[in-house]
Amino acid sequence: MYFVHLTIGERFFLRHLLTIVLGATSFELLRIIVDTKHPTFQVACGALGLLQDNTEWDTCMGETCINQNVERLRNIFVTILLFCYPLNPEVLWERY
Repeated sequence: MYFVHLTIGERFFLRHLLTIVLGATSFELLRIIVDTKHPTFQVACGALGLLQDNTEWDTCMGETCINQNVERLRNIFVTILLFCYPLNPEVLWERY
């Protein structure tokens, strides 16, 4: 089996789905989870519960809002995007 690093993005999630979903005959079928077709392999992995949710990053951003200034909040958000790969970065952006 080939190694795919998390930073590769969709290929990482595709490989993850290929090891979990049995009997898929196309890339499109890999994205269908419980009769719902998801737009990306990452979202499909999230629907299967294979990924952590944004709770940890939400807590981090919330604490930063209380204790730090706007510039620090922006820096924390960028760090989370670059190195932590949150499941739904749009939700964090809209919330904070």
